[in-house]
Amino acid sequence: MAFVLGGLALFVSLAALWLSADSQRKVSSKNNEMLQGYIKPLKEALEADRKENENLRKQVQTDRDMIETLSEKVKFLEDIVKAAKPAPKTAAATSPTEKNQANGTNG
Repeated sequence: MAFVLGGLALFVSLAALWLSADSQRKVSSKNNEMLQGYIKPLKEALEADRKENENLRKQVQTDRDMIETLSEKVKFLEDIVKAAKPAPKTAAATSPTEKNQANGTNG
């Protein structure tokens, strides 16, 4: 009699485990379906933001390259302007003696 009751108890406990696992699986799949409704728009928004971020990174790199090129051109032009500047003139003489000395004449 004890074996029959023990076997019956084991059968009932295994059936309970099976039913609880099955119901948990059904609830879990329903929860996943419900959550996908909320998650899908978020994933799409994140993907769009990621693509926009990548485009902005490329644009920033392009702008940096352009700035570097323009800086090199400015430096080159500044060097040309410095080389083309005439030598500074000497101070103008104020008295007639200083003018003669500057011209190389005495008089």
